[in-house]
Amino acid sequence: MCLFTDRTTLARARAINARLTCYSRTRSGRSSSESIICRNECSISDGELQRTARGLAIPIALDVPSDGLTTDTSNAYRQIYWKLNVVADVPGVDYDATFEVPVFGVTDTPVRASAPASAPPAMTVVERRTAEGTEIYLPPFRARGAAVGTVGFTAIWLGAIALMIALKAPLIFPIVFGLFAVPLVYMVLDLFFGAATIRITPDAIHIRKSLLFFHSDRDIPRSDIDDVRLRIGMQMSGGKGQPYYEIGIVRTGGGIVIAGKYLANKREAEWIAAQIKPSM
Repeated sequence: MCLFTDRTTLARARAINARLTCYSRTRSGRSSSESIICRNECSISDGELQRTARGLAIPIALDVPSDGLTTDTSNAYRQIYWKLNVVADVPGVDYDATFEVPVFGVTDTPVRASAPASAPPAMTVVERRTAEGTEIYLPPFRARGAAVGTVGFTAIWLGAIALMIALKAPLIFPIVFGLFAVPLVYMVLDLFFGAATIRITPDAIHIRKSLLFFHSDRDIPRSDIDDVRLRIGMQMSGGKGQPYYEIGIVRTGGGIVIAGKYLANKREAEWIAAQIKPSM
């Protein structure tokens, strides 16, 4: 696919990124909600740009994610659609363009063998080599955008509870709102202070998670690992939306163990998953 633009300043772009996203929009009455089903991303170097009679051509090579759904906007209450977003860091005002693109025959498209995942230039995790193998440390506050957004929403929610108590609303309302506040407060603490260490050895995957003064350890033998999968764990709305990825270890006996989460960079999450997979 090639995107044509008359913005010649893109020839001086410091970085060009494209992302193809599958969205689900659900409408109920006058309200509607939008969520990201899946996303694929790629980076484009300035050397790949082509000058043509139609303008500057941006070559985009993105596979449609296998977990995506075919475009379907026939139902006003539940719609599936795709958007292509291209962002470029250029001198002056950055380039940011979004296009709605129809995608059909997703389930009929064969899945191509993907190239080995490579680490991005800048990572939020820390890789360490030890005598036993490789350690990948996921530090606290790695998803800063999600942490700030969640703490703001939680503050508003807690303020609403305080207002109910001050106005002497029926007791059932602050109780119900308080029950919903518990997972919100936990998520805030986890986003700000939660850390994890994934130790990869030839025989097992060792996962250590910590939150403030609490720690948990889990060992998963290689023989008990069926697959390692990436999935969207949470997402922040607003603008183009930002998904945060989880790395799930699928066990042969059933069930999934979350090895890491709150990873905004899909390439980084894919690289971590690839480190766990090799000896399987």
